[in-house]
Amino acid sequence: MNFVSALNEMSHVWFDQMRNSLVDTTILLGVVSAVWLLLRKRLSAQVGCCLFLLVLVKAAIPLEIPGPSWLAALSPRQQWQQWVETAPPAPTNHVAPRPVNPHDLQPTASTTIDTVTSTPGLATTTNKDTLPANIAPISAPLAIQKRQSTLTTAAWLMILWGSTACAMLLRFAWIHIQFHRRLRSATRVVDDAMLINLEKLRRAAGVRQTVRYFVTDEISSPAVWGILRPCLLLPSDFSQTYSSKQIQWILLHEFAHIRHGDLWIALFQRLVQILHVFNPAVWLANGMIHRLREYACDDAALLAANVPRRDCGNALLRAVEAAQTRPPVLDPALGIFRPGHVFRNRLIRILDTKRPVAGRITSRSTLFLILLAAIVLPRVRANDDPVAEKPAQPQPAVAAPMEFFAELPNGGTVELVGISEHPSKDRPWWRADGSPLETAPYAHPGGRYHLGREMIGREFAFRFHGVPKNLVQATTITLIGSGGSGSLSVPVDQAGHPLENMRVKLVSLPQGTQQSKFRISVPNGDWQLIATSNGNEQSASAFTFGGFNFGVTFMPGQIKGNDIVLNFAHNAIGHEVRVVAVEADGQTRHVQSRLGGVGAAGFYQATAEFEDLKGKNIVSFHVEVRKTHNITFEHIAAAPGEQAEFNVVGAAPGWGGFSGQFLFDGPWPEPKVLVEKGDADVKDAAISAAQTIRSEELIVDKKTLGIKNVFVYLKNPPSEIHPSLIRRKNKKVVFDAIGRRFLPHALIAQTDQTILLKNADPINSNVHTRPSKNSPYNLALRPQDRSGAAVMFNKPEPAPFPVSSDYHRWMKAHWLILDHPYAAITDRQGNFEINNLPAGQHEFVVWHEKYGWLEKSLTIEIKAGKTVKMAPRKIGS
Repeated sequence: MNFVSALNEMSHVWFDQMRNSLVDTTILLGVVSAVWLLLRKRLSAQVGCCLFLLVLVKAAIPLEIPGPSWLAALSPRQQWQQWVETAPPAPTNHVAPRPVNPHDLQPTASTTIDTVTSTPGLATTTNKDTLPANIAPISAPLAIQKRQSTLTTAAWLMILWGSTACAMLLRFAWIHIQFHRRLRSATRVVDDAMLINLEKLRRAAGVRQTVRYFVTDEISSPAVWGILRPCLLLPSDFSQTYSSKQIQWILLHEFAHIRHGDLWIALFQRLVQILHVFNPAVWLANGMIHRLREYACDDAALLAANVPRRDCGNALLRAVEAAQTRPPVLDPALGIFRPGHVFRNRLIRILDTKRPVAGRITSRSTLFLILLAAIVLPRVRANDDPVAEKPAQPQPAVAAPMEFFAELPNGGTVELVGISEHPSKDRPWWRADGSPLETAPYAHPGGRYHLGREMIGREFAFRFHGVPKNLVQATTITLIGSGGSGSLSVPVDQAGHPLENMRVKLVSLPQGTQQSKFRISVPNGDWQLIATSNGNEQSASAFTFGGFNFGVTFMPGQIKGNDIVLNFAHNAIGHEVRVVAVEADGQTRHVQSRLGGVGAAGFYQATAEFEDLKGKNIVSFHVEVRKTHNITFEHIAAAPGEQAEFNVVGAAPGWGGFSGQFLFDGPWPEPKVLVEKGDADVKDAAISAAQTIRSEELIVDKKTLGIKNVFVYLKNPPSEIHPSLIRRKNKKVVFDAIGRRFLPHALIAQTDQTILLKNADPINSNVHTRPSKNSPYNLALRPQDRSGAAVMFNKPEPAPFPVSSDYHRWMKAHWLILDHPYAAITDRQGNFEINNLPAGQHEFVVWHEKYGWLEKSLTIEIKAGKTVKMAPRKIGS
């Protein structure tokens, strides 16, 4: 990430913080102002000062506490933001993008496995809506955007804020430095030089700290300064300007500042004001605090001094007269007089004999402030917010601790340890999901692979756990697709010893390859003879083994010097095949398992070549097969940092699958029209009515009559969840508004997954959820918001619940929230498949948007290593 991009990212966080602070402090300022206006005759000025101080505390320390969603929804900030963000936008001239027709959406291609029996995968297969190529203009925001090379508006505002705050902070520091320098020229005084005993007044004011006294020509009225070591600053002509009674009241006023801790509060005010320089609520609250602070000190001095009020008022007037020739108070100090309209109010309060004078804060007022602070300072955060920390829940048993692995029928496992460039020496390693791998799994790959032009080399390291050495040696690892090729080798450690439990696939991939896919074929069982030939004539054989009908056709063998070449065709695809040449004694056998050839029309044209073998000693050739356990590792990151959803497809011991199909019973139903093209009465007609929009309540494939978006899921979570489903799960599920439609129309998420709400359309929208067990959400979607808003549900739902837009009533979807991964949504042809279910009896639920409950309790017996296929079921008419 370059500097500009990093600055833009930081600015988004800063802008959100400033915006939230502005909303919170503005609302709190309104609340505090209302409380003060209602109770100002009953509350002292010092209590009022504390009330407005809450606004600054709110701005400086954003507190959050967990709470129920209904209470969080009552938050003033959330209510205000909801009102602002859902306000109808001003009419603009948008260019209407082409809307998405849900009936043009095709499901993602499923992975097939070359095995004899139907074997379930290690991952749940669910339907994912994808966008066809003909809607590129509307899907452009979904693509990964190019890094921004220019600063955003938020970034410029953050820079302006930072510059202003730094300037204010430097000015504040400079003023203090200058004031400290001026204080050096001041003369320290003792009580004898004054008309009154200063220490006696200090004790009468309730100040326990030691206070130093100075006389200076820099000011015209008394002031206090110094947080840790407070000083009382007096003008040089103080004794001549004021009478003894006036001096008593003025000094008690200054001592009250020290006793109230006003110097600390003033420092806190200034720092908060610097940090929130753009927040008017902070400035207004500071103004009220300044005013009420002087009121409180006036009252404290009136109570402590036995002085007529008229003398107190005259003292304030004389301070005004003296201010005409010299500054009343230097900036960082707190004095009895500062210019401004507050002076008139202070004089009226001092001379008002009917007004009761309040002293220290009472215990009742303290309790009131504590309760009010506890209510208004924290923000209630819903327990099901994405940022909330969820309580720890017991996790199902996990079969093995490794991350990227698959279980084998023999009880062992095969693990994809990591990937690196080829050759891997001194090169970085990464895991299958693109995350970095700190330690290299071996010292040398044990081989070298030639790279063609415009090709990149990669090393994929596989480790076998609990697999016999002979089976590891017989295992084949095949690169599938991606236009690459490769070879298999045995790596070595630092001492040069071979790592027998590991295999390295050295591959050559086209430049730009982002993800790779491999099939690992591990032998599973003993060799079985399926056909024989004498090698001299054409022949055919058939054999049934393991429920599979094998067919082998031989061609006459060829002798090339001392070599014998045998050509044959077989249909044992998905099995390991070898040819054994048997001599006349029946005991001498020559095995050739490295077969060449190509596949066509369900048969494989194979060639077995035996070197240095005399034909006259061979009496027969045997073709033998044994079962292999095929596992597909897919979505493997072929480059470091490439985010990939690693997935494993293959059977696991003790785990099975469930699949089926739902068909429409009757002629193909044409979807209902929701918005006619060109309808001027529809909201945002220029965009919404650019094309006809049809209902997605019932989507039936015209060719197969398969019903899309049927939910099939386990009624209750099983006692054990397959480890691959725990570790590969994406923590975020994207829900997008595209072409005035919600995609996907049917969505499944788990309780520990976050649903990211996005909007690709250039108009406002919102997402309004109506769950039965969780608290509802009603969030605004800003035009073309690709960052999105995150929501989370912490309780499973018994059935899919409706999701809609209050802006565009036809925009609807259904979400299902579960606390387990065993669920699927039928694709365009009505097919579904749920894999890696623990063996045993399970209850499934089937639900559809139009027909409701199709099955509330469908009992299915899952068998280990097999997929239970339900007969196609017809519904509706």
